[in-house]
Amino acid sequence: MVLSETRSIVVDGLVYERDDVAGRLRRVKGRSMPLQARATPAAQLPLPLPELLDREHELEALSALEAGIGGAGTAQLERGVELHARPGFGKSSILRFLAGKPLSPRHPDGIVYIGADQVRGLGDLIQAIASEFVDGELTRRPDDPAFRALLNERRALLLLDEPPLTRQELDDLCARVPGCTVLVASTERRLEGEASFELGGLPTEAGVTLLERELGRPFARGEHAAAARICDLFAGHPLSLVQTAGLVREQGPALPELAEELAGSPDETLVELLLASLSESEQRVLTALAAVRGASLSAERLAVLAEVDPIEPVLASLQRRGLLRCDEQRSRVAGLARINQRLGQLSDLSGWSEKAVRLFIGLAKGDLSPEEALDDLGAIFNLLAWADDTQRWREALELVKVAETGLALARRVDAWGHALEHALRASRKLDDSQAEAWALHQLGTRAALIGDRASAKRYLESAAKLRASLGDQAAASLSRQNLLVVTGRGTGMALRETLSGVSWATWLVAATTVAVAVGGSIAVGYASPTYGPRGFVGRAGEPGPTGAPGAQGPRGKDGAATGKGDRGPTGPAGPQGPVGATGPPGKDGAPAIRLWAIIDTNGKVIASPSGSEAPKSVTDEKGGYDVTFQEDISGCA
Repeated sequence: MVLSETRSIVVDGLVYERDDVAGRLRRVKGRSMPLQARATPAAQLPLPLPELLDREHELEALSALEAGIGGAGTAQLERGVELHARPGFGKSSILRFLAGKPLSPRHPDGIVYIGADQVRGLGDLIQAIASEFVDGELTRRPDDPAFRALLNERRALLLLDEPPLTRQELDDLCARVPGCTVLVASTERRLEGEASFELGGLPTEAGVTLLERELGRPFARGEHAAAARICDLFAGHPLSLVQTAGLVREQGPALPELAEELAGSPDETLVELLLASLSESEQRVLTALAAVRGASLSAERLAVLAEVDPIEPVLASLQRRGLLRCDEQRSRVAGLARINQRLGQLSDLSGWSEKAVRLFIGLAKGDLSPEEALDDLGAIFNLLAWADDTQRWREALELVKVAETGLALARRVDAWGHALEHALRASRKLDDSQAEAWALHQLGTRAALIGDRASAKRYLESAAKLRASLGDQAAASLSRQNLLVVTGRGTGMALRETLSGVSWATWLVAATTVAVAVGGSIAVGYASPTYGPRGFVGRAGEPGPTGAPGAQGPRGKDGAATGKGDRGPTGPAGPQGPVGATGPPGKDGAPAIRLWAIIDTNGKVIASPSGSEAPKSVTDEKGGYDVTFQEDISGCA
């Protein structure tokens, strides 16, 4: 798998850049590079296991099922083949053995092994598989046609050790890789019919052989019968036989006496005997591993957590006695389920789990790298589960903050999303609005990268609104910028949204936007308040209103004796009133603004004022454009 060496990745035309605060999105110019299939077969392999003891029947059955996948009349096998059993029966050992065999003609594209700690969902698993078939960095989403075609054409052997998939997800995976053989090792059965079979214990004679081989010496007189009895007590459980041999080899109890002691309750008695045989350093190592609930840790991490130095001799002793799991890398070990469970019953592991969280936070020095995040994926999520169970919300939040960048840059989008959901829940439990806004921003950015525009819009809008309400305009602007990339709205809209949080009592916002075709930059405003000129003197008043009607005229003279004269007519209207007085001087003008800055097409400020005065003009370095600024734009609407 090729991991990014920078703090950015490209996914389907989007660039995700991680700074010290949050993730920024921008569009890639030009077309995405075509996917190039590897010229050599994939070889993502576990630790080799050159020999299996008495598993010929199981290997033959697997080979027959594998040959039937995709053949006529084998619809029930098209999902793949499943090998299921409880821990310790050798499922992982069979996968390791098959990984070391020469390539079959059915698998010209190689072998890919994915361990239990490497993924958190179907999307992560598909990404991990596809990355092994690509020459270079995988820059497409799983729903991309070229991505689908790449997987559809591969013919490889896929070995999946305890993948975190439902039955439906396993079906979906097999449908995506129809030319591949998918062999799944699982604790619980997920497939029906003959495509799934249970791995049983070893026959008695094979178990006796295993005990003798692990003892490192031939049986003494009477030991063969005791060994056969022990094998039957454990029903041929290989791991129990290895642990029994280690106990006899290191502690010296005779096999006949041990067989008598195990007779009542063999599993519980063996665990108690194993724990009683531990040195103080060995107990500290196993307790530290139990604190991360069965996930693997590097020897370096484990040495710090358990406070054991040197740790290599301790690990070697525990491995010889079958008390550690080491399947994927020699430098990484994990505890065993039964041992972890019993240690958890004997003591409170919370102090160790809290110490493990602090270890990851302290060693990260900011963020885990993509390589560290992948290696410690299981431990990180088991510790997050512990934090949820114990309501250690602050520890959960801090752990996510150091791990999520590495998960994003490693393209583990399922794990990244699950981690951010933990952070969102923790921030709300803590009533930490800033952390909540950060989690919303990152969830929205992730949604954009996986093509979920609706969720991206919802999360980023919520993040921008919450950040603005907290007065963090820079962070709110970043959320709006990512939202702009998702929605594709124009820069003018983005500018109005960015300035919407500025008080109108302080600013009279005016913006000049100049789109520049060559050079790809935009000139927009940067506010610097001054007072405008005094208003003009008021104009002369309008003519006064029409005067009131004149007084009634005098009574006319008496008419003839026959009657009185008529009333005189109404007098004319009075003269127009005088012109009104000159109005008072206008009030001072509203605050004016000089706006200037250079912002590129992604909304990033690339030039801003060094003083209070704006320049007369700006020319880009390539001479591609020249922007001239008005000195007084106070009249802008």
